[in-house]
Amino acid sequence: MRTVVEIRDGRTGEVLLQKLTGGLWTHGNYFTGEEGLLVAGTASFRAFGADGAYRQVFTVPTVESGGFVTGPGGRRLLIGGSQAGTYLWDPAVLAGPNYPNQVGKNNYGGAREYVTADFDGDGVDEVVNLNFDDTGHDLMAQSLGGRYQVSNNALTQVTVNTLI
Repeated sequence: MRTVVEIRDGRTGEVLLQKLTGGLWTHGNYFTGEEGLLVAGTASFRAFGADGAYRQVFTVPTVESGGFVTGPGGRRLLIGGSQAGTYLWDPAVLAGPNYPNQVGKNNYGGAREYVTADFDGDGVDEVVNLNFDDTGHDLMAQSLGGRYQVSNNALTQVTVNTLI
């Protein structure tokens, strides 16, 4: 099974761009920004620009989800969640090269899923990290004839971080 992204002309239905973006188990999420439509997946971010441009960057650590957050001073940051922490990059890394350095991170288990918002009204987003539902993902994969077994038996946790 594969994940395919098609960008189509909304008036005619013509396929403008088609890319393979991984497999069923490696797709994280979609999000949008001034770069266009973005896809986060296992160890990668992909951007589909309005101008038809396609950009891809691979990451270490192995991010699984992504989005944008507002940092101190209104700085726009790219965020990636992984099993081992949350990582921040300048969005310019989407233009490459691969394996860019982070501008910030936290390291602990149970950070793959997250919610961001300015909870305290200071203009800087806070990050609430959550464990990933490995068991539920495996059950879904089994219903499609596959498996997603991860030996993760971490306790359920929620962690709140402030970007400084």
